[in-house]
Amino acid sequence: LYPFLVALGIAFAITPLVKRFAIRIGALTEPNSRSVHTTPTPHLGGIAMYVAFAASTVLFAQFPHRELYGILAGGALSLLFGMIDDFRPLSPRTKLLGQVAIAVFAVFMGIRVDFLRNPMGGLFLLGRFGGLFTIMWIVSFMNVVNLIDGIDGLAAGVSSIAALTLLFVSLQQGQAFPAVLTAALAGSALGFLKYNFNPAKIFMGDAGAHFLGFTLAAISI
Repeated sequence: LYPFLVALGIAFAITPLVKRFAIRIGALTEPNSRSVHTTPTPHLGGIAMYVAFAASTVLFAQFPHRELYGILAGGALSLLFGMIDDFRPLSPRTKLLGQVAIAVFAVFMGIRVDFLRNPMGGLFLLGRFGGLFTIMWIVSFMNVVNLIDGIDGLAAGVSSIAALTLLFVSLQQGQAFPAVLTAALAGSALGFLKYNFNPAKIFMGDAGAHFLGFTLAAISI
């Protein structure tokens, strides 16, 4: 409960500050023929979510923990990479290479799928293919969240539901570490969502979508 509430409060409190900062530096999404919004809208909301998630995680998660460092650092890399794409749109090839590089970093930090459970009993050991499977998993999540970030509140709302689902599964399995992470992630997304409902006052941008996708993928692993 505490990681959730702290992340929720921080995201709710600092999103307006991030909005003002984005407007000041000209980080605005201009309306076009595919847009729902009709006025330029700031797009650095991902910063507020990451700060809220990281602060709550540092306060309540157990250190040292290599996977935790990997999630926090990977989330920061995802955020920064998305910000680059927000300010200067990257080609699909460059974007994919960047996402793969972030996923490789996560594998290096110990965030890795080593086996899949067989519903009929036993395990499927992935062996040397575990790293490749993990990279595909993380890159897929990053792109899924990025693709659904086209309607006000949709990506943040879906990510909140996904994080809360993982939270309940973690609690059911007695896994405290992922429970803290999912609670913090759900709180940060919901705190931001207040300002992202239609008509959105701020967008999460590719920065926020990449951060949410990476973090959901890493925690689920």
